[in-house]
Amino acid sequence: MLDTVRATMPEFDLHIRNGSVIDGSGTLAFRADVAVRDGRIAAVGAIEGEAAREIDATGLTVAPGFIDVHAHDDDAVMSTSMDFKLMQGVTTDIVGNCGAGMAAPRDPARPPMPGVNVVLGASHEGEWQTFGEYMDAVDRADLAVNVGCFIPHGAVRYFAIGMDRTEPDEAELARMRDAVARGMAAGALGLSTGLIYPPGAFAGTEEISALAEVAAEQGGVYMTHMRDEGARLLEAIEEAVRIARDAGLP
Repeated sequence: MLDTVRATMPEFDLHIRNGSVIDGSGTLAFRADVAVRDGRIAAVGAIEGEAAREIDATGLTVAPGFIDVHAHDDDAVMSTSMDFKLMQGVTTDIVGNCGAGMAAPRDPARPPMPGVNVVLGASHEGEWQTFGEYMDAVDRADLAVNVGCFIPHGAVRYFAIGMDRTEPDEAELARMRDAVARGMAAGALGLSTGLIYPPGAFAGTEEISALAEVAAEQGGVYMTHMRDEGARLLEAIEEAVRIARDAGLP
């Protein structure tokens, strides 16, 4: 009986036929079929075999889902269908950019970080108190896109110091480093900064390097909205390179 069932089951879940395939390797587009089984690409080329669903892609382009590496959809991925990204071919969203994000430690004694809601929205404000809690919520949710997240430096600084224009003392820096370490352990991609916005603009290079070192220890990367985009652009680039070099991360 089991052999009979196996014999009647289609080999693939999805068979996309006759498309112009761009596979992301840098090669020119080529005509091919693409077969999918159990949510993964099972074959590319001239494919035989039955499928539960078939799509004729004649005249169309078939490509892997795009990755939006700089998004501010921290709230949107949890509260919308993300049609505005899916219709552009984006299937992976990277959030927590520019030092601002919902996946960050929160001090219940402080109000939400000023300005964050303008960028991210506020429908889930206060539901997550740590980076790990946000990522746990992402894992539990039936999201329309894949999500990767940076630890937002501005939010970490606000957690430890608030909006003060001051350098962190030893205890405050230790608190920030611990927050970054916990975020990396929970699955963060690395550390992001927004040095053109407060409170990130109040941070010195040494502070950021000290936090980036923690991210580097767990294979993280450094993503920055630099300190200046005008007359001091070259200085801002030099600072970004110095932070990455001193911390030992890309």
